[in-house]
Amino acid sequence: MARTLLISLLILSTVTLSAVSQAQTTQPATPVPQSASSGELDDGKVYKESEVDIKAQSSIADLKLKDFDEAAASCPSTKQRVIRLRLVLSRLRKVTDVKVLKEEPKCGLAEALIKDVRTMVFVPAMKDGRAVSVYRELQIKTPAKKK
Repeated sequence: MARTLLISLLILSTVTLSAVSQAQTTQPATPVPQSASSGELDDGKVYKESEVDIKAQSSIADLKLKDFDEAAASCPSTKQRVIRLRLVLSRLRKVTDVKVLKEEPKCGLAEALIKDVRTMVFVPAMKDGRAVSVYRELQIKTPAKKK
């Protein structure tokens, strides 16, 4: 009886070990891409704001224009200053791909504004429940300096 019990235990433990090792080596039937598990689209596309479900949330009023204000004070022009930028608000909450579309007059204000804009805090746009990158245009106008 003891011998039968010992053989039964050995067979049971062998079957159990076999099942455990087989479960450890079995791969999932459909691998899950890394980006899908993080909740982001992996196509790398930058969308127009009209193409997304929820636009990126940012507060331009809270944007600190420290570098821009310093450059504006040293700009000799007495004309109204206009700077227009095109930028990408990335799904990773960073401002990227900043391009100057217009700078009048040219006195270094665009570069200063770019430095300030790169510090902007925002919530990324959403499409199909996932964070996506979007294009945005930003225009800053300052009044003409008094003579």
